Amino acid sequence: MSQEYGIIMLKPDGIVQGIEEILLKRIRNENLTVVYTNKVILTEQQVLENFTSPFDKYNYARYLTSGEIKAYLIRGENAGHKLRLIKFKIRADYGYSSKNMRNLIHNSDSGTEYYKQFKLFFQELDPLLHSSYADMYINKAQYNENLFSLLIKLEEKSSISWIGIIYDKYDLILDIKRFYQKERNIGIILGIRNSFVIKGQNVKLIGYFPKSFQQLPASLYDNNFPEASSFINYVKKLGGIVILDFLPVIGINVDLLKMLKKLGVTGVHVFDSRRSLREVESIEDVVENEAKLTFSGGSGVLKPGSLSIGKYEFDSTFKLLVK
Repeated sequence: MSQEYGIIMLKPDGIVQGIEEILLKRIRNENLTVVYTNKVILTEQQVLENFTSPFDKYNYARYLTSGEIKAYLIRGENAGHKLRLIKFKIRADYGYSSKNMRNLIHNSDSGTEYYKQFKLFFQELDPLLHSSYADMYINKAQYNENLFSLLIKLEEKSSISWIGIIYDKYDLILDIKRFYQKERNIGIILGIRNSFVIKGQNVKLIGYFPKSFQQLPASLYDNNFPEASSFINYVKKLGGIVILDFLPVIGINVDLLKMLKKLGVTGVHVFDSRRSLREVESIEDVVENEAKLTFSGGSGVLKPGSLSIGKYEFDSTFKLLVK
């Protein structure tokens, strides 16, 4: 349960400089496998819709459309993070960095960017069979009596290794116990969601419990959790972690995140199809660099398994739950 997919791409100047063999050698050295390739010329509209850049977006679009690019779909353990390191090393070898617009090579970040760029480059492939590592945002309320069937489908027809199933109220979760009656290739982490008013705005927090919990703790039924702190302390006492649920980008600020971190929140639901790539990028910077929190994400309103996070991000946030 450790394979995942990632995307790395030679930009037009990478094609011209002929660095493909260097890239492929580094991929092999990391025990990764090239599954599919696609060589295309992008349109400016495709670049504007599926890429972000710290440079002027129109200049960047003209750069990426100045010639052919080649995208590689890669499979292997921790593929997403390994491809990111390969990208940085190749750029450095040629004297480039993220400060240069023309810098040879790109890799898709986990979550939203991978979801969008997979659809752009590999339209003929099933995203469920070529996903990242974990979809931590499957809303149980959307499936009701069909949850068991959903679990079977994800195990048989997706490459997901872990899923997070979120509940809005106490539930006996008989489908989970039924699913685990035999050995499975997919792990399940259960979450319970509660709403609170914090700093004058309505926010939702998700408490995720250790993988050993095949049902929600019955004590949830007897707790009202009038304050966010009581909910966070309850979840952590049972060995769990708490994540800030989806919040529109306008509601996310450093003061709120630092307060939540002080209360014991571990991370933020960042990767979500309801966010644009620019919103994701801006939130990532605040969450990681200023608030010192970790990332989570998942399919949410999409088909389960469609949008997922890599093993690197999963381990950074949820590792304590799967020991």
